[in-house]
Amino acid sequence: MSGSANLAKLQKSPKSDDRENIRYSYEDYAAWQLAEGERFELIEGVPYAMAAPNLAHQDIAGEIYSQLRSFLRGRNCRAFIAPVDVCLNAKGNKDKDVVQPDVFVVCDPNKRKTGKYINGVPDFVVEVLSANYRHDMLVKFDKYRKSGVREYWIIDPERKTVQKFILNDGQYYLQANPEDKTKIAIEVLPGCEIDLDLVFEGV
Repeated sequence: MSGSANLAKLQKSPKSDDRENIRYSYEDYAAWQLAEGERFELIEGVPYAMAAPNLAHQDIAGEIYSQLRSFLRGRNCRAFIAPVDVCLNAKGNKDKDVVQPDVFVVCDPNKRKTGKYINGVPDFVVEVLSANYRHDMLVKFDKYRKSGVREYWIIDPERKTVQKFILNDGQYYLQANPEDKTKIAIEVLPGCEIDLDLVFEGV
């Protein structure tokens, strides 16, 4: 099926028969002819349109990425910021779970060697809530858990809060953070702390 034919189906409602029955792979996804700024993710082969981020979203994601990159300089792990494709199941072109986390860290260099996308699960993921609130809180939360993302943060720009989930025995557990603490440690990156005063500055 051509990229334009794929896109025609994608433009239908998420509840349409095509959207329910067709399961796409990264190979299909990479061939779609999308309009500038148009982005999708695949969850179990089902495409989900991604809303354009607002300014607060970009400020928060950019600051976290900047702090991570500074900490990781000279280390094996690398930080990335959207849009970068991540094939969660490490199946490359055949993968049916392809996401673009807002910010994430990958420590295994083999997952980065394609130079085009990440082939495998990240060690750490940050999602900044936006119009796709349900997608981040439910759909991607469950997919990250099942895929084995060791630490997952959900940031709410309006409330200026961080929910920090640690994977243990296949389940995510919310780790409480002291309300008066302005720096939060990343458990999977020993010694790394994110300064929330800077993250939410001007938001």
